Amino acid sequence: MNKLLRIVVLVGWTVLASGIALAADKERNPKPDPNALEMVLARIRGHAAKNDWQADGWSDATIETWLETTTAVLATASGQPNYKLPVKFADVRAVDPKNIRLAIQGGGLIVGSNVKITHANRHLILADGNADVSFADNCVIVARGVVSIAHCNNSLIVAGSAVEISHDGNGIRGAGAGSMVLCRGWVDISHCQGTCVLAHEGITVSHARGATFFGPEPKTSSRDAACQVVKLPMGFPVEPRPEDPLEKKLEILGAVKPKGIVFRFDGKRYTADLNQPIVDESGMIVAALTGWKVSFVGDELAVISNGQVDVPFRLPEGQ
Repeated sequence: MNKLLRIVVLVGWTVLASGIALAADKERNPKPDPNALEMVLARIRGHAAKNDWQADGWSDATIETWLETTTAVLATASGQPNYKLPVKFADVRAVDPKNIRLAIQGGGLIVGSNVKITHANRHLILADGNADVSFADNCVIVARGVVSIAHCNNSLIVAGSAVEISHDGNGIRGAGAGSMVLCRGWVDISHCQGTCVLAHEGITVSHARGATFFGPEPKTSSRDAACQVVKLPMGFPVEPRPEDPLEKKLEILGAVKPKGIVFRFDGKRYTADLNQPIVDESGMIVAALTGWKVSFVGDELAVISNGQVDVPFRLPEGQ
C-alpha cells in the first residue's frame, strides 16, 4: 500500500470512528423533547421559585396544553374518549397550603417545592419536589419527585419519580370512576377501580377492578376480568426517567423506623433518616453523597433526592 493510500485509509477510519462516537453520544444524550414531561417539570421549577402564581388569574398555557393533550391521548387509548381534564387553571385560585380551612373549600391552586395537604377537591397542585395528599378528588397533581395519596378519585396524577396510592376509584363503575396515573418511574397502588396507569419502570397493584395498564405487564395480587393491559401510544409525552449514576452504586437493604433507610454504598453500610444529610458512623457527611437526602419512604419504595434529581429504589420484599 503506497503512502497516499495509507493516508486516505487512515483519514477514512478516523472519520468513521468519530461518526460512531458521535452517534453513540447522541443516543446516550438524546435531544430534549419540547413536549416531554421534563419540559413541564422545568416550568414548574421556575414557578415554584417565584410568587407570580399567587396573582389573580395566573395560568401557564404551555402546561395546560400539555395536560389536556396527554389526557386526551390516554383517554382514547384506554377506551374512554369522553374523559376530560378534571380541573383547569381557570377553575382555581391561589391558596396557601398551610391554611387548611381555605384549602378544603376546593378550586385551589398550589405551587411549591414540597406540598403537603390533607384534603384537596378540584385542586391544581404543581410541586417541584413531592406532593403528599391525604384525600384528592377531581384534582390535577404534577410533581417532580413522588406523589403520595391515601384516597383518590377522578384525578390526573403525574410524577417524575414515583407514585404511591392506597385507594383509587370511588366504587362507581364507568368512565371517571378512577384516576389517570402517569409516572416516569414506579407506581404502587393498594386498591384501584377504573384507574388508568402508566409507569415506565413497573406497576404494582394489590387489588384491581376495571383498571387499564399501559406498557409492561403489572404485578398484581388480584385483578378482575375487566382489567386490560394495552400498548403505550406512540410518542406519548411521558418519557422514561433518566438514569442517574447513583443507582448503580447504591443498594437499599431495608427501611428503618420512624422514617429512614439502610443502604450499602461503595461497599459500606449506612443509615439515613428522612430529609436529613447522609452521614457516617461518626456523624460526618458522606462526601460522595453531599447534597443527597432521603426524600420519601413509603410502603414499597424509597426515594433519594439532591433537590434536582430524584432516584427511586424498591424496598426489599417483606418490608
